[in-house]
Amino acid sequence: MLNMMFVLLLAVVASSVSPARAEDLQAFSYPDTPTAQQRWRPQFGSKPVRVEKLADGTTCLALDAEYAKPMDRACWDWTAPLDLSNVSRVAFDVSATNPSAVRMVGLYFGTSTGWYPTYWGGATESWTTKTFSLARFGVEDKPDGWDKVTTLRFSPWGTGAGKVTFRLRNFRTVPKDPGENFLKNGSFEIPGVGVPYGWGSGHWGVGDLPWATDMDLWRRHWHLDTTVAKHGSTSLYIENTPELPLLKAVTVWLSPPWEAQRQSVEKYTLSA
Repeated sequence: MLNMMFVLLLAVVASSVSPARAEDLQAFSYPDTPTAQQRWRPQFGSKPVRVEKLADGTTCLALDAEYAKPMDRACWDWTAPLDLSNVSRVAFDVSATNPSAVRMVGLYFGTSTGWYPTYWGGATESWTTKTFSLARFGVEDKPDGWDKVTTLRFSPWGTGAGKVTFRLRNFRTVPKDPGENFLKNGSFEIPGVGVPYGWGSGHWGVGDLPWATDMDLWRRHWHLDTTVAKHGSTSLYIENTPELPLLKAVTVWLSPPWEAQRQSVEKYTLSA
């Protein structure tokens, strides 16, 4: 018996559009430490931010965390008005010394009435680009809209006693693309072309007639694409035609795709 079922309807129109242009934000880009400290405020007893100069002549933001016990938290807030209502994704580069001391990291966008948070596990010593769709951010309290963001929060938790320096650079946004569609898919993976259900721990089905009664019609209008997968390795490409109704892909969750399965959700994302 299923404990929980989530049904998501996705209407997809295939179209050719130009890539959205990334826009830089200044949150991680400052010429010196005093300038950065005017906008960044340490929270919960954390140390003030610093600016470091890199070998290529550019700068990065340095955040020093000192943990005394497991689940100790470091936290820094950057304050500035942001309108993210037309943003699809945010991205930045991050590295960390002593990454084994990092349990998890939270990235938050805050308004005067609440937060939009997302989390990921661990860190690496090498520079790594992190990219997040705004659709994956949760809700704490009652934030009053992506157009009313006033705060960016970076908050890592520790595994135990230890010191970690986080380095951040190149914070940027990507505007919404009218031809883009992301679908969180924590329980599915596409193994090959065929009837589009019956893999992973759930299944895909077709939507309204005539698709539901004509599987050959379905197969002619969808295929696998490894060149434009936004996350993961494979995307489902749906091609509609003017004389036919829009194809609807219906995903039925057999288990909740968050909390305990958060890592799975991050790893297996299906984009169509």
